[in-house]
Amino acid sequence: MRHQQLRGLSPDTMELTTSLYRKPGLLDRWNADARTIATIHQIGATNEPAAIRDLMSFGLSRDSEVRVAARLTIQHLFSLVPVEAMPLLDEWLRRTWGQLEDWYGLRADVLSGLELKNRSDQIFLGLIASHRNGFVRAEAVRILGLDESEAVVPFLLVRLVDWVNEVRSAAEGEVLRRLTPRFAKILVDSWPLIDRLAAGTRFNRSILRRIDELLQAPECTDQLRRGMELPSRSIRRRCFLIAAQAPEFKIADIIARAIIDPDVLVRRWGFTAGTELLPHDRIELRRQAARDPYAPIRRLAFEALEADPASHLGDFEPFLLDRSTPIRRECQTVAARRFAVIPADFYRERMQTLNAKQTEVAVLGIAETGSKQDEAAITALLRHRSARIRRAAIRALRILGVGFNSDILLNIVCNDVPAVMREAALTLFAERKTSGESIWAAAARNPDHRARAAVLNVLQIAGKWTQIRLYLEAVADTEPSVSRRSVELLSLWVRKSNASFTQPTATDKITLQRSIAAMGSLLPQGLSRELSFIIETSLR
Repeated sequence: MRHQQLRGLSPDTMELTTSLYRKPGLLDRWNADARTIATIHQIGATNEPAAIRDLMSFGLSRDSEVRVAARLTIQHLFSLVPVEAMPLLDEWLRRTWGQLEDWYGLRADVLSGLELKNRSDQIFLGLIASHRNGFVRAEAVRILGLDESEAVVPFLLVRLVDWVNEVRSAAEGEVLRRLTPRFAKILVDSWPLIDRLAAGTRFNRSILRRIDELLQAPECTDQLRRGMELPSRSIRRRCFLIAAQAPEFKIADIIARAIIDPDVLVRRWGFTAGTELLPHDRIELRRQAARDPYAPIRRLAFEALEADPASHLGDFEPFLLDRSTPIRRECQTVAARRFAVIPADFYRERMQTLNAKQTEVAVLGIAETGSKQDEAAITALLRHRSARIRRAAIRALRILGVGFNSDILLNIVCNDVPAVMREAALTLFAERKTSGESIWAAAARNPDHRARAAVLNVLQIAGKWTQIRLYLEAVADTEPSVSRRSVELLSLWVRKSNASFTQPTATDKITLQRSIAAMGSLLPQGLSRELSFIIETSLR
């Protein structure tokens, strides 16, 4: 089961938690009332961790059956809380309202009778360490300190930022005492929590250094290696940094793993650190960075290449064909200045390649560096079999300022795939030579319903009153996704209606009143009223 972030209770779960305190339930719970226990189990089945605070009083019940049911349910719900969300749970438990009297009014002396028989008891005591009363927190930390298992470590970590000095100092002592290889696994797993706590001003940052030193020890090598493979990006990032300083690891192996990590920050660190720590592999690392899917990493490679006086024109060709416009434009400038290359000629030649990705970028490159004399070559690509090239051709012609034949673009809107027809619709709206109704009618004839959704999204660049006319028409669309999107855009239009004081035309005055009368019943009631008011006041 996936971990869930803490959020407010759903209405159904809130009703369940409220029923626990509704009379006669207040008396029944002390007698192991079957309804109370059944309700506690129902709350657990909702998988909503926010209900933990409502169950804390029942974990203190004098009746063993109620107490066990509550603590087991709390254990289950706590297992759904990601470790980095524990500070939020800590805050929620402190703010629990007074109606939970057994929890709210808990005293420190009560804790002396608590027995930690199993995992659910450990978690319950750990959560008690979040109580609003400082004496209760201090006593909970003391008892947790007697437990030598890994389970208590995250709860001790949370108390490292306690606002009471005595509680914070006690927690620090217990954490420092556990900085041994035996606790390396839980410390690695708790790193997202440590990372979040370290952002606070009360956190003693020397603890971070002590943890790093521990994990660099030879006895912790396996846990550090495991941490570099965990799904958590936060854990992987820290483990790579620590492993780079650990004597048991070869830096070349660490960098080789880092530069293929799915997390872009780990990869960026790998390429940056690798260049400094492995100077002999600098060129190969730069080549690999140039192929990375993340543009900022490719920029690292480009900047390193630009700073290298021994670089050749061939080294810059991948960046002239980079998908990132800023990198591509900067490379055009460098190539022209350093090698007297005419970028437009380079792109004209590359437009002939059979590689669709290179051709697409070359077309965009022509738009950036060419002129209207390239119109014929680009226009020919409007019939290319690759959709990405057809889309790039439309965009390039628009950037070059070439006048389009509206019929050609309308035919693309009517027949092409959504990505291409969206570019065509964008161009038609930008030129403002074709009515919005004509563009919408062409999209309606496209067999792919996503074409209509694409036109609706593009409409945000059209005129204010054109937008609402077509949004209202789309409300009645037979495709539910199109209808829902039109309602969303109508809501957005209402919120932004005062951003422009453009007045409706005579045609708008005629059609809008009819449209709102015909489609108003298909809209949410509140939205329909707002639209009617705006239209009526605007048409006066």
